[in-house]
Amino acid sequence: MKRLALIKFVIAAAGIVVWGYGARVDSEHFRLAGMIIIAVAVALRFLPASARERLGGAAPPPSHAEDDRP
Repeated sequence: MKRLALIKFVIAAAGIVVWGYGARVDSEHFRLAGMIIIAVAVALRFLPASARERLGGAAPPPSHAEDDRP
């Protein structure tokens, strides 16, 4: 599993746990916090390519320097 996918999974799981706890104890604040955390995990999908590369979530673009064969 790539690092970015793991980060998104952990954040989403934490959001589900917080939301579930809020639903269990009937706390609007915890439910809202859980929804916000899940939204952050979804929003990570829209990171720029440079940020994804730094987190290890996308392969770097191929180098065309070696394609100059005769």
